[in-house]
Amino acid sequence: MKDLYSESINHYTKLLLEGLKADGVLKENQDHSFSLIGEAASHTKEDNKTQPQIDAQFEAFIEFSSIIKNMFDHLGYGNPSDRDKLPLSMIINEFERRKVIRIPGQDVKRFKDILDKGKMILEDRDIKEDALALFRKYGLSFSSYIGQLLEYFTQEKAIECFPDFEFSKPGPNDSGNAFDLIGKNKTIETPDLAFEVKYRKNAFEKLRDDVIQLHERLIKYNTQTKKENYFLLVVYTNEGTSELQKLEYRFKKYIDELFPEYVDNIRFAPVYIGNLHFLAQTFQQIKGDLSYAKKRITEFKFLNQTVNTRYPEIDDHYLNKAFDLNQYEYIITVKPTPNIKHWRLGIKFAKENNFPNRIFRHSEQYPLFHLEKNVNSKPLMISYYGETNKQEFTKNTKIPFYKTQPVIIKLTKKDDVAMIDVLNSERISILDMPVNVHGYNWGILLAWADNRNPFEIETIIEESEHTLSP
Repeated sequence: MKDLYSESINHYTKLLLEGLKADGVLKENQDHSFSLIGEAASHTKEDNKTQPQIDAQFEAFIEFSSIIKNMFDHLGYGNPSDRDKLPLSMIINEFERRKVIRIPGQDVKRFKDILDKGKMILEDRDIKEDALALFRKYGLSFSSYIGQLLEYFTQEKAIECFPDFEFSKPGPNDSGNAFDLIGKNKTIETPDLAFEVKYRKNAFEKLRDDVIQLHERLIKYNTQTKKENYFLLVVYTNEGTSELQKLEYRFKKYIDELFPEYVDNIRFAPVYIGNLHFLAQTFQQIKGDLSYAKKRITEFKFLNQTVNTRYPEIDDHYLNKAFDLNQYEYIITVKPTPNIKHWRLGIKFAKENNFPNRIFRHSEQYPLFHLEKNVNSKPLMISYYGETNKQEFTKNTKIPFYKTQPVIIKLTKKDDVAMIDVLNSERISILDMPVNVHGYNWGILLAWADNRNPFEIETIIEESEHTLSP
């Protein structure tokens, strides 16, 4: 229980600090400590030194007022005929009742009156000074409240759009890796939906940094859950509707340039803060792109086979089922047993579900990709033989000293291209770039050791119907 409260406090403290920085109340020092901006927190008079910070604080209050009223209306709270007449304090009360935000001081009549004055605060000097004194007295950060509201709104719309998922906030053991919202399917094994929620007045300025931060978190989360998941970056912005398409283009560009292996796993939902309907529309589009089905998991152990005296090097062992690349994608965890000095494991491709006899390891029209570990070499390598049966390359991976630790083969198909990537146990690619095989619909997994030594390679094969449409 103590850990649970501690995590909740940490989460909302982070929101509060970010909000106070945005409001201009705090500044971050070089040692990452924080200090108040201004001569003293008790100041009630405007002065030239703190005027920009004061203006930022009141601007955040006006933004908060507009957003919470818009959200109240969009979520259908209260009586429709009274919504336009409700004062801000009553709208805040509704969100406090739902435990979305907590704004202290509302029981003070003068503070309640100030909340309900709205934009008059910016026009009346006396009201503005009283408001500033009360904001400071109760330690209010309207930017942090905006963050809490937007996380709540995102969760409400996610529940509405993805009814098969249960959504939750970060748990006590999620510190450092936590997303703002996690969705897990209630009944079947599917990837999780992880949401990161941002509020950016100018989304273009921070978009690249947001993408990099999201990538770091998704790697940790995939490692923690031991599966590939889907990630949605939801950015609420003051950019008008005409700018949203430019934001989407910029996002796709960053993903393609920085993290192309995650292009199918990360989605972007930019939302104009003045029209919250955009979020539901975007979620519906993403839902249409995602189709979920039960994941089939097969465990298979590859062992050296009895050899034919005519072909003494053919000790190949094949999986007893071919891969249908048009219908499924595959995640193959490869675990060689210790002390195997020489082995191969790979995928042979075919245009139809018809593969040559076992004795023909390499054949024209049947490209072959495989992992490779040799007696006299330290790195884990990959090799590829094209459709003409010509060896096109043998390359080192990014594991220079390989000692039979598990690796993961990711096999997907988009349009007419089968794509192969190899990941380490932290789900980070160990290839310079994925290997593409054009024009093939089927694959089969096999392992061998050229009859040089016995081999035993355990595999876990995840076959998933879920796909992302291009």
